[in-house]
Amino acid sequence: MSVQKTKNTLNEPLKTLLDEYHDKVGKINNSSELFDIYSPWNNFNIEKMIESFNKALQSNSNNFSWLDIEEDLPKSTDVDIKYGLPNHIKGNIDEATLFLCLVNPNIDEVKTEKKDVGIHTYYKKAREMESGDDSLNILNDKGKLRIDPKVYIKEHILDVRETSSILYNELQIVKQTRSYKDTYYLGHYLPHFIKEFLNKKGSFKNVIHNLTDEWDELEKMSKKIANLEAFPFRSQNPNYTYKSNKRATNFTNLLIESDSKVNLLSARVIIWRIVKHLESSQHKPAFILRRFNTFWLPTISKVLEQDLNFTKEEINQIINALDEEYFFTVRKKDYNGQSGYFGRNFCKNNERISNSSFKHLVQETLGEYVKK
Repeated sequence: MSVQKTKNTLNEPLKTLLDEYHDKVGKINNSSELFDIYSPWNNFNIEKMIESFNKALQSNSNNFSWLDIEEDLPKSTDVDIKYGLPNHIKGNIDEATLFLCLVNPNIDEVKTEKKDVGIHTYYKKAREMESGDDSLNILNDKGKLRIDPKVYIKEHILDVRETSSILYNELQIVKQTRSYKDTYYLGHYLPHFIKEFLNKKGSFKNVIHNLTDEWDELEKMSKKIANLEAFPFRSQNPNYTYKSNKRATNFTNLLIESDSKVNLLSARVIIWRIVKHLESSQHKPAFILRRFNTFWLPTISKVLEQDLNFTKEEINQIINALDEEYFFTVRKKDYNGQSGYFGRNFCKNNERISNSSFKHLVQETLGEYVKK
């Protein structure tokens, strides 16, 4: 379908979004071009950070922080935020059709005796935990790096290869063990999607244990899923506050309110990916957004305002159109629960979707397994 034909079938706010994006930003053909413009994780920045990371490990410095990736980011004394390897984008965002839009990557608690612990001590303590989180096990038993930081860290932060899908990688583990106890996304976020895709009933544990001919199609399906974090820095809790007397000094509030590339990257991916679909009508994406009003609405609105010069009224109209066409939320838009699980509790325009709507969502984004 031509661009003109596609535009003629769109409602007015989406036509306006497409036109203004082409006018103000231009045509961005792929994620590489998008990152060249908007990503703070370019080669120069990340290699500089990796060099600082290596030096800090060698000297057990407590001055290193991943927040130094960009000037003027708010500061934090939380060692998980400072030292934990960030995770921003995973999956083939150029062609993915289901986007899990979360808040920030979780991390197991690393217990240290003091808050200003050095980074080598932090990772030594992390190794002793024997955590299933590979990013906490970067030191060997002699206290030396067991990974190539230039490769591992870059890919941990941002990786858009189709094999970088978190589900795809967890399926490789499960295929060998027939157990998902050493996975996170598989058990927390995707059981209902997988069961619907395979048209399976019963417990998820039994479904996984009894898989036979389905593996190839399940792996293909997993490559259609991408993961976006609203911000990439690790913590056990985002710790956003609604208390007016604390907002001005709270790290998460300051970050989400900032105009930084770090803060706006995932929102820019969402807008670009929607524009990409409007241009071609191929690979229509659906976005499942957690804590929408708190974390995603502000950044998406900022992108529409700052990159495309839309007014508040125009932004509201566009957001309404995106709600109708592309967005789902984890429960209602103002829901701020901390539960780590996804179920069938998604909402469309603040109304819980039906079982048939969930089935349609899975079929439209991931397809349907057909036994050969």
